[in-house]
Amino acid sequence: MNSRELNFLADLIEAERLPWPPDAQQLRSSGIAGDYEDCCQLLAGALAVGSTSLSSAWMLRQIAKERAKGEAIEGAIQPVISGPCSVLGMRGTEDAFRDIIDHATNSILITGFALHNGPSVLAHLAQRMDARPALDVVLCLDVSRLPGDTSDSQAIIAAFTTRFRQAEWPGRRAPRLFYDPRSLARGVEERSALHAKIVIADSSWALVGSANLTEAALKRNIEIGVMVSLPAFAGRLRGHVEALIHNGILVPVPL
Repeated sequence: MNSRELNFLADLIEAERLPWPPDAQQLRSSGIAGDYEDCCQLLAGALAVGSTSLSSAWMLRQIAKERAKGEAIEGAIQPVISGPCSVLGMRGTEDAFRDIIDHATNSILITGFALHNGPSVLAHLAQRMDARPALDVVLCLDVSRLPGDTSDSQAIIAAFTTRFRQAEWPGRRAPRLFYDPRSLARGVEERSALHAKIVIADSSWALVGSANLTEAALKRNIEIGVMVSLPAFAGRLRGHVEALIHNGILVPVPL
């Protein structure tokens, strides 16, 4: 039984609308769903140790409180998938990405490894930014040095900036853009990648998963993630990325 059903059962017992203790048929006829046999055994056990109907109703409410905590957490964490799906009720990554952008009132923080077809992938974000001038958007992307590329790091950044402006960003107002300069180290052993994929709305909602900022990842690839509406969780993720920016691990891309 869920927390609502347990509280309803406690109400019926306190109001003496059920005999004490009720049997499975009486529970069924009262409109309560769930596992009747287990509930009857629980109440019969309470009676066997001397519990009254009122004390048993209190016990049911305590169980309901604990169950409600788990239900709240379960409701705050949604699995998110891309690609083929054979399980009903699974949420699509593209839908979750749009939804979390819509949840933001003050700020959006996005980190990603690959960005392709930005005019489509980032269209909703750009529209949201243009519609809400006060919305602060931070986008952290990987700027990579291709194998064998011996170009100056600033030349790679300049080429990335040009591509972002001309081919990837569809809005009038650009986000604040950051990257990890270690990704441009000439030595492979010193090189790193910004591989995290997260989207955080304010400090309340977070989307964490395997999907890159590409149409394939949002729609066709087999990707898995979670959408979490727990402020403590979202706030800690945001705090980590903001600390990387504050400590100079992630630095601005000049747009």
